[in-house]
Amino acid sequence: IASSLDEEGADLFDRIKRYIAKAPAADREVLTAYALGMGLRHCLMYRTRGYYETLPKKGTGRAADNALYAAVDSAVLGSAPDVPALPRLLGSIPEKECLAIEKMYSVLIEEKKRAIIPDGIVKDCCGKLVKALSQKKSLLPIPRPGKEFVYTPSKDEEDLLNTSHRRWTDPSGDSCNFSVPEMCGYAVRDAKKLLVKLGEAIGRGIAGESCEFLFRNLK
Repeated sequence: IASSLDEEGADLFDRIKRYIAKAPAADREVLTAYALGMGLRHCLMYRTRGYYETLPKKGTGRAADNALYAAVDSAVLGSAPDVPALPRLLGSIPEKECLAIEKMYSVLIEEKKRAIIPDGIVKDCCGKLVKALSQKKSLLPIPRPGKEFVYTPSKDEEDLLNTSHRRWTDPSGDSCNFSVPEMCGYAVRDAKKLLVKLGEAIGRGIAGESCEFLFRNLK
């Protein structure tokens, strides 16, 4: 779902903001929190997407992209001290909050793609991610890389995270030697500024106010 909406950029947040302004008051807090989470993901992808595109993939298409992201995510999580807390957090999300997020997604997708979101998909995804992080193995009878997130410690962690600071050039021609942890740090710095302003814009709920200017200053 997120991949199909990524291409919209700041326009997506304009539509989210309009949706939240009209949503029931009881749902606005969780929807705002989710929107800020999407803003954080936007910052992370802005900083790391060029690097991902330089890494070799096994195959083509979205499945190959997802498999690569899962491998890098596993390498990052391998050194994160709070990994065990994530399954508990995801497992504690109330069903009514999952339904509120699901309804918002249904509207966003239908507006652009005329597609239907299966009932209970958000709660189901949270449950599968909890199992993937805790069991550290495929949830499918026949593992399909790229079709799901499976946390497995990486043997190529140094190469995936570029902790040796080799120089790489993204598709636009920009060259640097940043590691993934460094780029994640820049994303956190960006998010600290962006999310406060995005939250304020959502709270104002002004239909004609664009979120584009919030993302324009990411550098």
